[in-house]
Amino acid sequence: MDYARFDTDGKIIEPSVLWPPLPSAVEMQVKIAHVLGMQPWELRTKGER
Repeated sequence: MDYARFDTDGKIIEPSVLWPPLPSAVEMQVKIAHVLGMQPWELRTKGER
């Protein structure tokens, strides 16, 4: 499910996206991180640091 709040100019001010399972969410965030001005996430499995 995707939710977004917009400002008066129509720009997204708060995106909320729910993706199960977690690997899919990380994959999508990596693809759009530059648009959001964020660092890409890295999926770490048990035991990784």
